[in-house]
Amino acid sequence: MKHQYTIGLDYGTNTVRCLIVDVANGREVGTAVWEYAHGTHGVLLSRDPNLARQHPADYLTGAEITIRKALRQAKIKPEQVIGIGVDTTGSTPLPVDANGQPLAFNKKFAKNLNAMAWLWKDHTGIAEAAPSVAVTPYSAWPSRGRWEQLRRKVGRRLIRPEQPWANLKSGPVPARLRNPWYLEEQAGATQSTGMYKAWESTASEYAVAAESAEDIVAAVDFARDNKVRLVVKGTGHDYYGRSCGPRESLLIWTHNMRKITVSETFVPQGAPSGWPAVPAVTTTAGNRWLEAYTAASNYASKNYTGLYIQGGGCTSVGACGGFALGGGFGSFSKRFGSGAAGVLEITVVLASGKVVVANEFQNPDLFWAMRGGGGGTFGVATHMTLLAHPEPTISGWISGPITAKSDAAFVELLERYVEFAGTTLIDPTWGEGVILNPDYGMATEFDRGLNVMQVGSTFLDISTDAAEAAWEPFLAPLKARPSDFSVDVHFSQQPFKNRWHPTTNEAIFDNRRNAPMGYFWWKGNASEVAAYWGAYDGRGVPWSMTQGAN
Repeated sequence: MKHQYTIGLDYGTNTVRCLIVDVANGREVGTAVWEYAHGTHGVLLSRDPNLARQHPADYLTGAEITIRKALRQAKIKPEQVIGIGVDTTGSTPLPVDANGQPLAFNKKFAKNLNAMAWLWKDHTGIAEAAPSVAVTPYSAWPSRGRWEQLRRKVGRRLIRPEQPWANLKSGPVPARLRNPWYLEEQAGATQSTGMYKAWESTASEYAVAAESAEDIVAAVDFARDNKVRLVVKGTGHDYYGRSCGPRESLLIWTHNMRKITVSETFVPQGAPSGWPAVPAVTTTAGNRWLEAYTAASNYASKNYTGLYIQGGGCTSVGACGGFALGGGFGSFSKRFGSGAAGVLEITVVLASGKVVVANEFQNPDLFWAMRGGGGGTFGVATHMTLLAHPEPTISGWISGPITAKSDAAFVELLERYVEFAGTTLIDPTWGEGVILNPDYGMATEFDRGLNVMQVGSTFLDISTDAAEAAWEPFLAPLKARPSDFSVDVHFSQQPFKNRWHPTTNEAIFDNRRNAPMGYFWWKGNASEVAAYWGAYDGRGVPWSMTQGAN
């Protein structure tokens, strides 16, 4: 039987990309990219900075050009294609006439920007939307008497958050505001201070400093019954501002809910008799990854000399929050899977105020949705149980800059690295990656500058010699051309347990008076603390880009 294929069309902000896949094995056999012909890099602009449109003709032309090119590359016949899937960047409304014909194809509207497709980043409707937002049900702020009713339920845990930088004067930024552990102790703070034209860190008028699921239920019930906007914050790391809300809101602050339980015989609630027990770590809503990693690593029994759970690389991020709830890809996910995949069970407070347990046997739809649907989307997670693995033996680190001495050399460097990643760095041994032209704020020892690739990669359970040998095919040709490249990459290794006991070479310690011993954050995360973002976005690299001539 002849092979059958599917085509995927991805309409992005500036280009359309076509991908052809063999349905029998998922192998990518052809790909093509075309930049839209109209506008500036495919985007129609005007003097209004909020306007961003696209010409629908580019969608049709782009499909024809990229499909033809990808078919030629794949060397297959059109009749072998059994399906086409289409994806667009966000919501892209397109004005049409009564017959469904785009208005942009009508000569009368051919130059009218309002007849074009409205791109996801078009904000020309802000002025019209503002009045409707102002009259939402949330505008009826509860009386003082109603807040006192909530206080009678939660007592001293009903607080008035304040931003620690609210009265900051011009001059050097105090060290405490560059300390993630300090910021997490402030109900009115977030790890980031905002994002340009997107959000500003704002302290809620009131917060419940929750210490139990009952406190969270009281806050949810109050917000629902009084139509108050509700915000949930554990550690406050969300770059899109979901760790804070408008001033007139109620914050559920879970910082004080910190308890960790390690078990090697965990069985989900409701599992059938005989269901196999597995090692697991249960965290509560205020725990951070450093605390969870340390608890797992310190666990010892006749069966284990330490455990590992797959979480994030940043030590101060919450271990029962947005990382796993949003999907979560960590330093060692190539071996242990995504954060969401490792979740075995979640205790959740629903919008109704009901507390439920979600796993594959109880509330399975909620369990499926919570693992990747986003923090706080379907409820407030109070406990999360994560699959644990035998702790690795060796933790390795590869670091240092590779500098290209011309733009052409930099392009070559990128091509070489992408191909090297696709052939060598795809197995479970490797993690992390590289950063281009890095600027690490406080971490001044990291190199900065144009045409720099900063290597920051991990390896597990192989020796430094083995890691160097694996990277030799990539690094050796670069070292052999000193007129084009400067290579200063170093390899090191240590027992994996020592990963949670670093030195000042790679970590910054919380040295405040009365701070818990051993709390640190990686120097590579230093610039994220108190950052104000210009933008934040990410995109996966197509597998075909790693395949040499492609």
